[in-house]
Amino acid sequence: MVVTKLNDIAHRRFNPLSDSWVLLVSPHKLKRPRQGQKEVVTSSGRAHDPECYLCPRNFRAKGDRNPNYTGTFIFESDFNIVRMDEGEYEEEVRKEDPMHGIAFELLRAQPVIGRCYVLTYSPNHHYKMSNMTRQEVLGIVEAWTRVYAKHLCLNNPLRISSTKIESLDPKFEDAPCLNIADLKYMQIFDNNGEIVGCSNLHPHGQIWITSSMPDEPRVESAQMCKYRQEHGGRHLLGDYVQLELDREERIV
Repeated sequence: MVVTKLNDIAHRRFNPLSDSWVLLVSPHKLKRPRQGQKEVVTSSGRAHDPECYLCPRNFRAKGDRNPNYTGTFIFESDFNIVRMDEGEYEEEVRKEDPMHGIAFELLRAQPVIGRCYVLTYSPNHHYKMSNMTRQEVLGIVEAWTRVYAKHLCLNNPLRISSTKIESLDPKFEDAPCLNIADLKYMQIFDNNGEIVGCSNLHPHGQIWITSSMPDEPRVESAQMCKYRQEHGGRHLLGDYVQLELDREERIV
């Protein structure tokens, strides 16, 4: 039997975070000639856009004015995807409908409460994170940490954070974190560029805190806890990264 390198053969890979197998990984696809669409990256280069809702000193869509911030700036979204006051929901009962029993089983829904924050990374309108210094990027990470710490349970020692965000909307600090026990998941993300549907090109991201946890991170969290228990407190991702670096078989 001829021994081949992993990156020379089609194969499937085990994902320890989801306890599942990735269907197919093939190096042969990279050999195809590519003549697909190519995006031309353009930038106005303007540090301040008077029409931008996120630039310093400008007014946002609902009339609030941004401060003259010089680093990061965070505020509760003017157009929240979820809110803390969504109210109750009960499935409509239609006893006369012969399909009611099946509908109650298949068409289930649950209300979700939460908060949404917008975090601007820089006052410079045309910046990307790749343009920023390490210190500026650290400011973004500290802002993530501050929001996370603010929404931990009241008895969690990590809830008191020493990190500081340079500019905060007063509503962020003043807003009471009620129903913290009902908030179970925080997602930090951004959409970069018009092609993926970004509604504003100013460098920014979003933070959603919700009362429900999606299945994928729920499974991943359970898998990491299981690994930690079975391997004397070791971290699954830490071991995973170290193996990849040592073997250099699957690193791009």
